[in-house]
Amino acid sequence: MGSVPKKLVVVGNGFDLAHGLETKLCCFKCYLKRKDDESREFLDSISEYIPLEQDWSNFEDALGNIDSDKIKSDAMNLSQPIDSDDFKDRSWGDPAYEAGKAVEFSSEIPSYLKEWIKSVRIEAKYKFSFPDDALFLSFNYTPTLEKIYGIPKEKVCYIHGDCSGEDVLICGHNNTSFLREDDYSDMDFAFQAQEVDDVLNGYYKETWKNPRRNIQKNQSFFDQLGSVESITVIGHSFETNIDDDYFICIKEKVNPNCAWEISYFSDSDKRNNEAFAKRLGLKNYSFF
Repeated sequence: MGSVPKKLVVVGNGFDLAHGLETKLCCFKCYLKRKDDESREFLDSISEYIPLEQDWSNFEDALGNIDSDKIKSDAMNLSQPIDSDDFKDRSWGDPAYEAGKAVEFSSEIPSYLKEWIKSVRIEAKYKFSFPDDALFLSFNYTPTLEKIYGIPKEKVCYIHGDCSGEDVLICGHNNTSFLREDDYSDMDFAFQAQEVDDVLNGYYKETWKNPRRNIQKNQSFFDQLGSVESITVIGHSFETNIDDDYFICIKEKVNPNCAWEISYFSDSDKRNNEAFAKRLGLKNYSFF
């Protein structure tokens, strides 16, 4: 029998960056630019609606806030009523098809992401020390904890997938509102408009992280946290609340007096950490 876990270590992309791994969003963009024509086409498609200039939390947030009004408008503008003065043969366009083409990049994100992340070199010396009774929750796809620190795989929960296995990597938003309900009764293209909304709703569902499902898939890991007395979060961004569901679950599982220590890289990180601690109602916390 293993020791009862007293510590939980949570790592985000800043953990990999601290060890020199080239895992910034801009590195993914450069990889796509250099690889081949198909990857460049994918990059062009995703860049049309999703910014690739910031960091991963912004990228994932943007997936849930895509300009669906523009996609819908562009798709619907391909068609005209038959009795319209502007009607031409090309007005028989298929708006749902065009909307689907606009967002088809979403189905390719996991495979391109995995292909790229598997190419990242993991060669560094350790920078932290961890107790033997620690468990690890990784928001990264890389086996950095295993390769650099020799952490057994069974002690690490890769909540969004492990690039070294058969996992389909999870990268997405946590915007559960999806599409608003529109009134199609007075529209010339009510049926086509509904079809476009169905396409966009499918996009939002495909790019949704679905944290509750991910927690359920890893329920045995979270069920071990009842004895945890301290939590260290290294390199995880709290600029958005996109991953709050996971931390709410952790808070509910661990000892009520659990001490939280959260890393920061910049003053803005520290402010984001403060906002996070307030959102979760943490009492016993510190930053390093």
